[in-house]
Amino acid sequence: MLKLSQLRGRLKEEDEGTWFISLADLLTLLLCFFVLMLSVSQLDQERYKNVAKSMEDALKAEKAKRASTQSPSRPMGFSLNQDASSSGQLYPVIQPALPPQVYQTPPGPATQPPMETGASQQPKTLDELGAELGLRFAQDPSGVQVEKREGGYAVTLKGAVLFDRGSADLSPTSTHYLDSIATSLKGTPYKVTVEGHTDNIPIQSFLYPSNWELSAARASRVARYLVDHGVTKERIQVAGFADTRPVAPNDSPQGQPLADNQARNRRVVVLINP
Repeated sequence: MLKLSQLRGRLKEEDEGTWFISLADLLTLLLCFFVLMLSVSQLDQERYKNVAKSMEDALKAEKAKRASTQSPSRPMGFSLNQDASSSGQLYPVIQPALPPQVYQTPPGPATQPPMETGASQQPKTLDELGAELGLRFAQDPSGVQVEKREGGYAVTLKGAVLFDRGSADLSPTSTHYLDSIATSLKGTPYKVTVEGHTDNIPIQSFLYPSNWELSAARASRVARYLVDHGVTKERIQVAGFADTRPVAPNDSPQGQPLADNQARNRRVVVLINP
């Protein structure tokens, strides 16, 4: 015969072994609930676009209907004016907007745009170019000389008007001379050779170990300036002659330096040839 204490123990064991079943059922129900919520929350993009388009069409139709039913009237302008005698308060003033005015050009002969003469204009001849350069520098013969040579022209610029002693950096006064030369050479088909010349005073520095480098650097600097101001670079060549082509003796027969002659030998020559 089953005792009461044994029955209580059996019931207690059964209760302890089946509680997790109820918990599993609860978790399953929660999972189903969240899955259902997730499926409902998904948005139908196509349906949303259709609804938005139908609302937009309805609003446009309503706006057009209101505009057609309004009576036509002269447009009015709204502005804010301030009375100088008042206490600084602004008040609106309704002013009628003036109708737009239409301006008509009186009848007359049609005007043609000016013809461009630059394309059809013939280039300057070499003699015309030489004469033009001569006129440009006629007032400064001590700084620039223009002379006709076999087959072309030579523009000799004294070194003092272009560079400081021992330098290849253009001085502020040099731009006037080089701008004039560039303006004359622009648009011409002639070959340009830029020559650099120095005196016989030795130079030895980090940038210019000898007069060869100095003369070439000065000629290159002048050529680059001309290119930067419109002269075609394919027509320009550069040469540095150091002190090998003096125009006057650098020293006297006794070996004394001649300062004036040395200044004449420090020069840059721009040769223009066909």
